[in-house]
Amino acid sequence: MYQNLKRGIVEGNVLKHIYLILGATFVFGFLTGGIIFLENNTGDYGDGSLKTKTSGFEVTAYEYGECERFGCASYQIVDSGKYTYIVRANGEKEVKYEGSLRKEQLTELKKLMKETDFEVISKTSNTKTCSALSDESEYRYDFLNEGTQYRFNSCEHSLRNNLLFEMLTKNFTLFKNTHSL
Repeated sequence: MYQNLKRGIVEGNVLKHIYLILGATFVFGFLTGGIIFLENNTGDYGDGSLKTKTSGFEVTAYEYGECERFGCASYQIVDSGKYTYIVRANGEKEVKYEGSLRKEQLTELKKLMKETDFEVISKTSNTKTCSALSDESEYRYDFLNEGTQYRFNSCEHSLRNNLLFEMLTKNFTLFKNTHSL
């Protein structure tokens, strides 16, 4: 048999074994892939509808920068005045706080959301340099205002002298002080 293999001639029994090994490898690979797929895809994808606000507003902000050393926070404020504040200290699990803005805060926020020209802000650029671990907190904002989404970053857009962003930053500081760890 060895001499036949050496010359490139394979006997019938050996050829059957090669096909059996290749076939078994394919079948086991296919089954393993199917099992892995089914284990990781539970089918919990919701009802398929896209959940977006077509009226009112929703502001979500993510803090980064100096907070990286002790834990960054995320914030969400909706047009009803309810807010969510989530913070995680280094290596610890997230803690979620919820509350409501005072009536006068909500009135002012709604006014600023209507007055702010998000298109103009999106075309601005920040002149200062920001590093990922700067000495101050920076924010990434996601706005959903009357069905239109806007994204801003305090390191990329000029937000410092805008009344809306100043108010949001003050509210975020208030949330931290109210719900300190």
